[in-house]
Amino acid sequence: MSDYIKDCIKYDISGSVIEGFPEFFERRNVLYVPRREGGLDKDFGLFDETGRQILGNALFSSYPPVLKTQALTTQKNGEAASYQGRPVVYGGCIGDHYGHFITECLNTLWYFSRECSPETLVLFHSDMTVEEIFSRPWMVDLLRYAGVRKEQIIIPRVPLRFDSITVPGQAFSEDGFVYTGYHYFGRSMIFRIPMAQIA
Repeated sequence: MSDYIKDCIKYDISGSVIEGFPEFFERRNVLYVPRREGGLDKDFGLFDETGRQILGNALFSSYPPVLKTQALTTQKNGEAASYQGRPVVYGGCIGDHYGHFITECLNTLWYFSRECSPETLVLFHSDMTVEEIFSRPWMVDLLRYAGVRKEQIIIPRVPLRFDSITVPGQAFSEDGFVYTGYHYFGRSMIFRIPMAQIA
């Protein structure tokens, strides 16, 4: 029996708590490739004009980190996005799983809650529709507390090329880092919960 029990590997995770909030970037000529097949595909992501994955917003897991499901490059092309008249912010991935919502969606919405106007659109990767998302009360609540309204969400089903899109850095990742600002973002969401729901 003892042959099957092994000590956990100890990794040096010092430096994994970073002060403040991550950077955000105004990226130009970004190719958005949608998520499909229940999120099991390897094609989705944000890619630069050379077809390379924008790794600052790719999904990683494990420690040391490994790229989670996504391809490093793409051969896809995208049609011009029809949202140029309104600012667009990348919001990560939304799937019907509470933990993944926290690690793959809320980790970028810190920017949306702090910097965006009611005119700003938020672009999500999801195999769910907006209606399906808003049929899940817990998703509705978390999006509302982050400042995202239903009419601001876009979930394209075809690859799109954006002239410009704001790409916030991830404030938390399951591969081993967190920004202190993510804690403050979480606390600010708590204060948006109506007292009737807390009692």
